[in-house]
Amino acid sequence: KEKIVAAEAKVKAEQEKAVEQAKADEQKLLGELQAAFPDDLEFAVKAYGEGKSVVQARAEYCDVLAKRIKEKTAAEAAGNVDGAAAISTEDTDDEKTGGFMSEAQQMVDDGKAKPLTEAMRKISRRNPQSHEAFKGKCEVAGKAGYGEMA
Repeated sequence: KEKIVAAEAKVKAEQEKAVEQAKADEQKLLGELQAAFPDDLEFAVKAYGEGKSVVQARAEYCDVLAKRIKEKTAAEAAGNVDGAAAISTEDTDDEKTGGFMSEAQQMVDDGKAKPLTEAMRKISRRNPQSHEAFKGKCEVAGKAGYGEMA
């Protein structure tokens, strides 16, 4: 009977050791993914949740970046409506508008909003005066797109 108890204790100790090692491995993997994608922690956590290795996540991230570039290019192309001049930060940001378009583009670049129209909506809710000044400046300059984008 003592041999059985000793064997059970040994098995239990091995199981506990294996569990602790698995926890350590998981923490290490999450840390490696966070280090590999410091500018996109949301992606790192998603990859971790899906059980991907860093190598697998990097391969997938190439596809993610390609998709983002394609979407950004399409969004930029869509800003040019009916041949009118598209809105840009250079000709719409000033003291009165408070850098409305620059702030919107920064939100997109930081991954806090996608596409640009969503960023513009968020900023217009947070700072309606800047949004109104931006729209007015676009109307005066004959720029297209503010109605659809804001």
